[in-house]
Amino acid sequence: MSNNLPTKPTKEQLERLALIPDPEQRQVLLEAIQRGEDIPEYVWRPINRKLQEDPRFKSLHADLLEHAWRSDRDMSEVIASLNPVMLVHHFAQRARHSARKESGHLCAEPFVVRPFLEEAPSCAGLVVWGIFNPYGPTLWGLALIEVPQMGEHLLYLAMLNPFHREDRVYGLLPSRLSADELDTVLRRFFQRHARGPFALMSESLPSFVILRYTHGDWHHGGQVFREGLTHIPADDFVQFCKDETKCPNDPWGVASLERARAFEELGKARAEKGQPQEVAQRKVTANELQAWWDIASKEEHAAAYINPMFSAWQGAIEHTLVAEVVGLKAFITVWSKLFGLAS
Repeated sequence: MSNNLPTKPTKEQLERLALIPDPEQRQVLLEAIQRGEDIPEYVWRPINRKLQEDPRFKSLHADLLEHAWRSDRDMSEVIASLNPVMLVHHFAQRARHSARKESGHLCAEPFVVRPFLEEAPSCAGLVVWGIFNPYGPTLWGLALIEVPQMGEHLLYLAMLNPFHREDRVYGLLPSRLSADELDTVLRRFFQRHARGPFALMSESLPSFVILRYTHGDWHHGGQVFREGLTHIPADDFVQFCKDETKCPNDPWGVASLERARAFEELGKARAEKGQPQEVAQRKVTANELQAWWDIASKEEHAAAYINPMFSAWQGAIEHTLVAEVVGLKAFITVWSKLFGLAS
């Protein structure tokens, strides 16, 4: 005799079903419960039939279908994108397939998402870092995006420069994690993704780092972040400290020193009629890492980079003939969201 009996709705599910006015939606939900399916939170939101009958909505829906068919977008993501809360739940559901306690709450493979940090209902910046380059400044922001009513947060990274942006989801963390548990998750996160197809860091050393965890209980944030930089050659750390000694808290001054070195190396290569010989790269020491961190994470140092990052961003766009750009407005909006200056 078969034991595959329909799953009965819980008391909470019955109460939520009673709040669904549309009989068709209610029936679909009931059948999903009986089959024992995991129902995403956004599916419980009542459907507005009057809105669906609106000609403008029908036209929009047709356009979305066409877009999904002609691109690689998941249709459920296209539908969820109509509402920021639904979209957060959609990505949480996707992350939930592999981001479990056994995996350290990290996804087996991170996934790229359409940028939605600016639309997220609630966001806590963890750490912001950037590379100052007059021809293409780059900003990274790591954040926890709250999944409403679920007691969870998406581990989310935004990387953008004037010519490219890529946002990724790396994990799904329970909100109740202690400070020590969060340290463990983030240490594993930085170690796992220091390099590779979903690398957090470029091959260049960050010009500045700002720890932003708003609850103030990320005890070992600096140490965890530094562990993700050990693949960068030691000479880069040493040179950074030398440049900052010559031009303290002066992004444009440091950029001038870097440009002068680049021309000098180019001149040597031409004189030698060939490429310079590759030198074996030495691994950075703990003291060298600490010396870099003491400068790069200092509040007055990071503050000195804010306005130059803005002006370099706009300047790079104006002096480069590229049609597709990430405008200064996007940079400012992301920056504001990570620092809790935008709702």
